[in-house]
Order: sequence, then structure tokens, then C-alpha cells
Amino acid sequence: MQKRIHASCALTLSAFISVAAQAQTGDAEIDPMEALFNSNQSGGAGKVEGQSCYDYLDRKGWSDGFNEKRDGTPYFVSVGVSRVQAPWQSSNFATSMMNASIAAQLETKSNLAQTMGKEITSQITSELLQDYTEGTAPEIAEASQPPATTTYDELGYYEKFKLLVNQQLDKAIDQETKDAFDDKALSAAEAEEALRRVVNTQSFNDAITARSNATIRGMKNIFTSFDSSAKKNSTVACVVGLWSEKLAQQVDAMTTGNYDLLKGQKAGMPLDQYIGSENTREGFTKLLGTYGTFIVRNEKGEISVLSYAQAGIKGSMGEQPAFNEAKLRAERAIIQLREEHVDVVQASSNQESSVEYDDGMIDYYSRSKNESRVTASASGTLDGSSVKKRWRGSHLNQKPFVGVVVAWTPSGAELADTARETMANKPQPKSAAPAQPVAAPQWDGGAGAAVGDDEDDF
Repeated sequence: MQKRIHASCALTLSAFISVAAQAQTGDAEIDPMEALFNSNQSGGAGKVEGQSCYDYLDRKGWSDGFNEKRDGTPYFVSVGVSRVQAPWQSSNFATSMMNASIAAQLETKSNLAQTMGKEITSQITSELLQDYTEGTAPEIAEASQPPATTTYDELGYYEKFKLLVNQQLDKAIDQETKDAFDDKALSAAEAEEALRRVVNTQSFNDAITARSNATIRGMKNIFTSFDSSAKKNSTVACVVGLWSEKLAQQVDAMTTGNYDLLKGQKAGMPLDQYIGSENTREGFTKLLGTYGTFIVRNEKGEISVLSYAQAGIKGSMGEQPAFNEAKLRAERAIIQLREEHVDVVQASSNQESSVEYDDGMIDYYSRSKNESRVTASASGTLDGSSVKKRWRGSHLNQKPFVGVVVAWTPSGAELADTARETMANKPQPKSAAPAQPVAAPQWDGGAGAAVGDDEDDF
């Protein structure tokens, strides 16, 4: 989009500078900077997307980047923000919220990858040209030799061939086409006049490309939130991620099976207390806004992982597919916690130019282009995880959705190892034993049944 600015804008700029100078000296009755500050404060212009996550950092006294514990041990904190793409009334709103949370969590990892190393290429061009003319240029006779004249018979073969081609082309092109071309053609005098109108030109081009890649192990979520507005039909998810060398060692122990390293820690709470209940307002609010993986300590002092995921229900028969989707995404997040390769590519270009004409008018043009692509890949085998909680509710837009919390513990992984070994040993045939009387199973109320939950059965 072009915008023409008259040269008198310099007067307006001078007036603004004068007002600013008065503001600094206190001579003006109204300080324009104070008015601007008050306007920003009252209008909330200073709030950024994901403000709740940055408020969380302020409460903790942390910085976005490297921090130190009281004993001097460093750790890295990062905020990731992503917009929910689904409109407010979409049945896919809960799933889109989960997508935004995954993208925000990925941004926290990409920030760590960029901190570990970032290759940047920059190219800047700034150009200022002036071409000013005044008056009429005199016609000065050239003192050169008169052009040599050549008769047709003196032409060479190549020149005669060009003449023949031009003659045949002139005959083949109708007069209407020739007239239309002549009407659109700009005469040499008109072209010169157009060029003479330009007095000054200025241009600026700034192009930046950057790339980072790293393998991230052990970056966990410590806070997740979202800001939603039905009036604006927009929702923003934010995640605070944290990485430390100790966390990396813990997830390495998960991968290698060194479970002893994950035991004997300071006792925490039972995992159910970390998760909460959807039947209380506090628990429902917590579950609604919690996504991704969290590393905690259970009551046994075991390093444990809780992974939260949600999915929207589509249709009257869509509850089980939604549960399956949420469970799979929660399990995948634990694999991502253990190890994930992150590749970040960024490109930014800014261009602006202005042209001043001899009548004092100025044409201004600008263009900005920004690109960012983050790709992440992870794979692995997950042992010993289990669904710790599944729940159903209505989201902010009153659309149904489900939530799943998958838990991983060292003792659960060891149980999985034991189960594999047991299943690998085939039973040996032996003589039949007399049948023993079987007690009737104990049934719980409702449609479900409890079978084989006596301690003698396992």
C-alpha cells in the first residue's frame, strides 16, 4: 500500500520535537509522555500474549532464560505462546487448545535450542540516490564524423537476411496491432520527462536468516495456562518450561532403565493429589488448564511423570475415539520428554523506500516478511505407563471434551520388565491337579465389575 506524504511533514516533525522538548523542561502544561504512559496503562497496551505465564515468572522471581538456585546450580526457564486456531464455537475447540499447548511447549524447547547455538546470516543494503536537473539542456552539435552511408548492394549476407525477416514480419502483422502498440508506447520525450521528475530516492533492505538444531532431553512443564475471550473469539495458550542438568540425568535414567537413580528422593505427595479432582472448582480449573508433561515426586520418593492431554468429542459416538486420541498424545509427550530433536529455521526481511519528486511530493513503500518453522521428532519405547485419570466435561464453549492423565513411575516400569520376563518364559506341562472350588466373584455396584482384585490373585 502506497502513501503520499507532502514535504511539509517536516514542519509537523519540528512541532513534535518542540513539544517533546517542552515536556522535558517542564514548561508545557501537559506532559505528552505522561499522557501516553497513562493511556498505555489504562488500555492494557503493555500486556503481551501469554501474560499469565510471565506473571508466574514474576511471582517466582525468575527470568526468561538462565537462572540460578540458591546453591548456584544453573537452570533454564522459557515461555512458549501459541494461539488456538479453532473458533470459539467449534467442536474441535478442546483439541485445538491441546494443539496450541503442544506448539507452545515446542517453542520453549526451540528457545533452549537457540540458546545452545544459533547460526545467523545477515545482509543489509542502504542506498541514497539524487538526480536533480533544472532548466533546458542546450542542443550542442556533435563534432563527430557523419554516419557512413551504405547502398543495398554493399550490404552483407547477414544484413540482407535481417532486412528480409523484418520485411516479412511487417507484412504479417496487421495494422490494428501496430496501431495498438503505438498507442501504448511511451515516447522518448515522455520517458525522459518522467525520469526528470524524480529528485531523490532512498531505499533500505534488511534480510536475516537463522537456524538452530539441538537434541533436548528433560525439559518439563512447570506452569500452563490460557487466556480466552469470547468477545474477541480468541484464545491464547502459554507454557512455562524448565530444564536443568539434573532433569536431563533423570530422563536419561528413564531411557536406560537405571531406575535406582530415580528412587530414594525426598518424599512428595501421592500422584492423585497432584492431579486433583474435576468435582471441585479448584480441581476442575486446574485440570482444564493443564497440558503436557510434569516431573514430580510421589509419596515413595520416586521421580514420576504426569502427562496431561485433552480432546474434543465429535458426535454422539465420539467419546471413546476422543479418549484414545488424548491417551496417545499423553503417552507421546513422555517420549518427547525423554529425548526430542528440534530444528528451528527463521527468516525475516524488511524493505522500505521513498521517492521525492520535483513538486515536493513523496511516495513511501514498505514491506515486511517473517517466517518461522520449528520441526521436532522423537521416538522410543514407553514401559510401565498407565492412565492415572480420565474425565469428561464441557469446555469454555460448552462443547463436550475428555481429559486423560497418564502416569509413569520407576516401580511401574520395573513391573513392566517383570511382566515381559514372565511372559517370555513358556509354562512347562505337568500332571493335572485336582480342581479346587472357585469362590463367586465380588461385584461392585453399577454396570462395571471387579474381577481378580483380591490380593491373593496377583
